[in-house]
Amino acid sequence: MKQTGEDKRLTDYLLGNLPEPEETRLEEEYLANPDAQDRLLIDEDELVEAYLQGELSTRERKQLEDRFLASPRGRQKLTLAKSLMALAQAQKPALAEKSKPSVLFSMRWAFAAALVLLVVVVWSVRQKMWPPTPERAGSQQNQVDHQTPPVAQASPAPSPAEKPGEHPPSAAIASFVLRPISRNVEQSQVVHIPPGTQRLKIQLDLDADNHKSYRAALMGAADKVKWSKRRLKSESTSSGRAVVLLLPAELLEKGEQTFLLSPDEDATKPIAEYTFVVQKE
Repeated sequence: MKQTGEDKRLTDYLLGNLPEPEETRLEEEYLANPDAQDRLLIDEDELVEAYLQGELSTRERKQLEDRFLASPRGRQKLTLAKSLMALAQAQKPALAEKSKPSVLFSMRWAFAAALVLLVVVVWSVRQKMWPPTPERAGSQQNQVDHQTPPVAQASPAPSPAEKPGEHPPSAAIASFVLRPISRNVEQSQVVHIPPGTQRLKIQLDLDADNHKSYRAALMGAADKVKWSKRRLKSESTSSGRAVVLLLPAELLEKGEQTFLLSPDEDATKPIAEYTFVVQKE
């Protein structure tokens, strides 16, 4: 795995190749700088991805397994990366199938178009060969007037929801905002869902909005994907830019859960994690 500059320094830190004084200095430097923390998180993701794709040497794999992947955070990142890669692979056949042209549909469309064209041609020829005279047109109109009785326009009966004083019940919606977790955050955000809540409006704040669209995935127990959606656009909010989700309340269970946000162009590389604890009364 060839790297230069600061990226190599971070990789050496994660593999345990730095001398202890240099390792201590790097930790102090990165813990005091949020931007540097984000850079370290990205390097962690890239190193785990290289590990899964077989791009590391035998020595680097052993170092990563003994150090970073032996930690709870490393094991969690490895499990999430495996789940995302499996999900991306599962979506490829479906996307390829959707992109194939349907021969049967094309034949039906062509047949229908030909039939419509034939009807138009026959009607046009008939009009030219037997044009209606004024007398004949008047006779036909009188015949229609005699044969067609007047139809009364009945007003539709009001449905139960339209009766005066009654309104259809509106679904209760609860809203909350999630911030992406950083390396030095130890405690997850707690989310309270009131009784009777049917829908949830969830705002995933963005530190940077560098992509045209995003993919969000909800990770449940054992880091399995419970829900995911692609082609999500960022929106302007009071706190900056965010991806806003509208989900059924029953999707979120009690306990700790995580949203992963990835760019649509590469769903295997999360750019933000939102870990939170759900509490229901």
